[in-house]
Amino acid sequence: LGGNSKTVMVAALSPADINYEETLSTLRYADRAKQIKTVATVQENPTDKLIRELREENERLQKLVASGGATPRGGPTDAGNFNLVTPEEMKAAVEEAVAAVGNKVSSGEKAAAVQKTLDKYKDKYGPGESIPDADMMQIVTDAIFALDSLSDAEKQSTATPPS
Repeated sequence: LGGNSKTVMVAALSPADINYEETLSTLRYADRAKQIKTVATVQENPTDKLIRELREENERLQKLVASGGATPRGGPTDAGNFNLVTPEEMKAAVEEAVAAVGNKVSSGEKAAAVQKTLDKYKDKYGPGESIPDADMMQIVTDAIFALDSLSDAEKQSTATPPS
């Protein structure tokens, strides 16, 4: 019942009393055989399969580029050899960085710092555009330095990633 084939089973039954046990056994076997699921696949040369899959992937990526879709973070890189981030991810990263200062700064000042930073970069990175990871570090640092309540030392220690 395996392999790349379709399987058909014919169960022969008898209405006679004398064949009751054999008929019941046949029906049980047929039921168990019916529970077996096989998936027939087209036998394909591995090289041809790889070429077909790569062409499909290429078409999918061309459609993504044509529609102006952003490259997912950690995904393929562009010609500049760096990962790209969407504006939504930028906003989330800025909010996360500002929230990391804890209770040292009021929530109003945090919200103002986030908005100030997003406003500063909205002309450079519009909706649907991707942001290089290298620029993200500067954007997050700018958000931390927009918090006026923190001392310069606190800003520096918060904005510097741990090594």
